[in-house]
Amino acid sequence: MFNPRIAVSPRLGSSPYSLWAWLYYQSGLVGFVPATLHSWYFSFTIALVIALTGVVYIQTNISWAIGLAIPTVCLSFSITIFLLGQHAYIYLKPQGSVFSDVAKVIVAACRMSRVRVAPDTEPNLYDPLLVDNIRSHQRHLMIKYPHTNRFKFLDRAAIITNPNQELDDQYNPKSGWRFCSLQQVEQLKYLVAILPVWVTAIGTFITMDQTNTFGVLQALQMDRSIGPKFLFPPGWMNITSMLPLAIWILTYERIYLPLAKNFSRSSQTNLRFTMTQRINTGIVLSVVTMVVSGIVEEHRRKSALKHGLFVSPTSFALLLPQYFLTGLTEAFSAVAIMEFFTMQMPESMRTVAGAIFFLSLSVSNYLGSFIANMVHNATEGKSPWVGGHDLNKNKLDCYYYIIAALGDVNFVYF
Repeated sequence: MFNPRIAVSPRLGSSPYSLWAWLYYQSGLVGFVPATLHSWYFSFTIALVIALTGVVYIQTNISWAIGLAIPTVCLSFSITIFLLGQHAYIYLKPQGSVFSDVAKVIVAACRMSRVRVAPDTEPNLYDPLLVDNIRSHQRHLMIKYPHTNRFKFLDRAAIITNPNQELDDQYNPKSGWRFCSLQQVEQLKYLVAILPVWVTAIGTFITMDQTNTFGVLQALQMDRSIGPKFLFPPGWMNITSMLPLAIWILTYERIYLPLAKNFSRSSQTNLRFTMTQRINTGIVLSVVTMVVSGIVEEHRRKSALKHGLFVSPTSFALLLPQYFLTGLTEAFSAVAIMEFFTMQMPESMRTVAGAIFFLSLSVSNYLGSFIANMVHNATEGKSPWVGGHDLNKNKLDCYYYIIAALGDVNFVYF
C-alpha cells in the first residue's frame, strides 16, 4: 500500500497537555494565565530538541541499547519523583465523564425534539444545586455554568415536562439518557462553540505536517555534508523548526510583552497580539511555507536531473527557510489555538481542551495522508506528483502548491 508519509510529527502520540492542566490545578490558580501555557510549550519544545538531537545521535551512531536506555532511565526517574510527592498533591474527586454527558445530552435532546416551547415563555429547566461537600481548594473547579442562549435546541434535554415521571424523590433524573441537567447541556455547548476554530486548526496543522514528512525525503536527496566528514542526519531537520518556535515564545513572553505593557501604559494603546491576529498570521505563514517549499523542491529536482544524479548537489541548507517558517507557523497558530481552547473552556474542562487540541493534530495527520494518497491516485502515471522512492521522478512541488491552495481556503474560512 502506498504511504508517502514516512515520518510523523514528534508532537503526536500522547497528550502532555494533561500534565500542564494537572500542574495548573496543583498550583491553586484561579482563572487562565497565558504565561503558564507559554512556559509549558517552551519547555516541551526544548525537551523535544534534546531528544531529537542527543538521543537520536546516540541511537544512530553509538548504540541503540544506550539510546533506548537513556529515555527509560529518565522516565523511571520522573515516575519516582512523581510518586514521592503524592502525599502533597491536591486530589480532585471524580465528577463523571464529560464525554458520556455529551452523549446523554445529544440523545435526550433528540428524544425531546417534539416538545413544543412557547416563544414568549421560559421553559422549566432542570438546574439542581451543586454538591456542597467539597474542599475549599476545589470550589473554583465546581462553579456552575451560566445558562446561555446559544444552541437552544440542546436546552430541550433539560426541559422538565413531567416531574413525577422524570425525577425521583431525591430530585435526581430517573434516566440520564432521557433527561439531563442544565450543567451537562452547557458542557456540550462549550464543545460545539469551538468547533469552527477546531476545523481551522486541522487545516493549519495539515500544512505544518508537510514539512515534517516530505521535507525529510527532500533532505535525503540533497547534499547534507557539513565539512569533509560530517553528514547532517535527515531526522534532525525537524529541529530547525523547533528552534524558531522556542525563540519566538521566549522573545514574545520575556521581551515583547513587557515592553508592550510599559508602552501601553504611556500611550493607552494595547500592543498585544490578539488570538485572531496570531491565528491569521499563522495561516498566512503556512501558505507561504508551502509556496517556498514548492520553489525549493523544483530547484532541487531540476538540479538532480541536470546532473543525472539521485542525490541533488543542492545543499540541504535550502530547506532551512521552509522549516523556519514552519516553526513560526506553529509559534503563531498552534500556541494561539491551544490558548483559545483553554480560555473557552471552564476550569473543570481544561484537560478536555488539551485533548481537543491534540485530537486536531491527529486528525490533520490522517487527513494529510488521505490527501497525499488521493493526489497519488489522481496523478499516477509517468510522472506522479508523490509516491515511490525517488523524488526526482515526482512533482512534489505541485503537491505543495495544492496544499498552499487549501491553506488559502482555510484563511478565507477563518
